[in-house]
Amino acid sequence: MRRTRPGRTGERHWRGGFYELVLLLDDGDEERLGEGVKALAAAAGLSGATIVTAAGPVAPDLTTHEGQRLAAVALAQGRQLRGRVLLPDARESACGVLLLRDAEDAVEAPGAEQVGAVARAGHSLVLFLPLAGLASAGVDVGGFPFGDESGGESLAWRRPLDEWLARIGRVVHASVPFRRAVIGFDVAGDDELPVVTGRSAPAPRDRAFLVPEPDGLVYVAADV
Repeated sequence: MRRTRPGRTGERHWRGGFYELVLLLDDGDEERLGEGVKALAAAAGLSGATIVTAAGPVAPDLTTHEGQRLAAVALAQGRQLRGRVLLPDARESACGVLLLRDAEDAVEAPGAEQVGAVARAGHSLVLFLPLAGLASAGVDVGGFPFGDESGGESLAWRRPLDEWLARIGRVVHASVPFRRAVIGFDVAGDDELPVVTGRSAPAPRDRAFLVPEPDGLVYVAADV
């Protein structure tokens, strides 16, 4: 499993799957990963960060170089950061950060009529928000992702969340560029992500994207 279950404290906030911002990065060293953690934490307003370990939580100071290094090492070792973020309506939600190694990406040759998929190894820096935590913060997730309200009707709460996560992605990209960002429910580690460019996005889309283009990042919204 790519996520460990938390301890008894706050257990109810960590149920129901995860809504995620996935940043697909090129391979980099510990210092670059630390910069990514720093940028992501600052952009998301992450507070109360702790590293989840078997011996108990460790609280790095992500405003310092040493704290960023500790977080980067922990993520590279398969551990997680846990903390809190303020959502766009200023309500607080549980959140986490993890790193997935050897993520594959598919890029489309410019002008190609058919998708030409090319595997590129890298890693994904993931900000994840548990659905139960979102619900506790007042987000109307209902029975998502199950039930009749989990299709287009769910865009009523997903779109503001997607746009907020996209803004976080834009801030991170300014200091730590990524190949693309994917936003949606349990999208981290999804081996069947569609190939997307800013001018060629398959529909229907149950996730949103940020795609680097020559004139800047292009946001592609989810439509189902």
